[in-house]
Amino acid sequence: MKLHYLLLAGSLSLSLTSCDFVSTAYKETFQIKNDTTVDTMADSILHAMTGAATQQAIETAEQVNILEDATKLDQLQEKLQAMFPGKPLSIYPPHIYFDTDRIRLQVLDPDTPENIDWYYYNAETDAWEKKEPVKTSVRIVREPIPLAAVQFSTAHRVYRQVVEKATEVEGAEIPGSIYFSFNVPKWNWNARIAGSRADYAFTADKDGKQMAFKKQ
Repeated sequence: MKLHYLLLAGSLSLSLTSCDFVSTAYKETFQIKNDTTVDTMADSILHAMTGAATQQAIETAEQVNILEDATKLDQLQEKLQAMFPGKPLSIYPPHIYFDTDRIRLQVLDPDTPENIDWYYYNAETDAWEKKEPVKTSVRIVREPIPLAAVQFSTAHRVYRQVVEKATEVEGAEIPGSIYFSFNVPKWNWNARIAGSRADYAFTADKDGKQMAFKKQ
């Protein structure tokens, strides 16, 4: 976060330099030697420019983490279903990936179930998008499950436990991703915590209750 604000300060400094450049360029173009009106106009232009840049920089610095919001996660699940009104929606194994700023999963076309596509939710656009098709094979048979069989908000419960476990690992980085696996008899949630001396695997059951926390 400190780095973001240092970069922001640098950008503002450059903008102030640009203000003098705009004023000088305008005067040279129209052969004006001294005119406070021109300086004021240039200041106004740069003020608007730097104001917008500052706001954008602040918004960029304050990144959204959807894993911290259980209500938002449930809303996103409903939003995906709403893209197919009146049609039951199924998802294809093996995983649903939950990142701090996006969700990725494979969805069966309700009208043509043999067609499967990746769908991404992106926090920046706050929208679901249909992405690339999924190539399947007759040699690998995976059973899809109803979207309603998993609750997206459980990702929040799992994430909070992972964040807490990270405090127990030396030099640990808080994971930016967890995933739900449903290609196994007992569906589960998984995350990997990378430490400076060792990495650890966290596993929770379908409802988000811890099952294991093991050194890898």
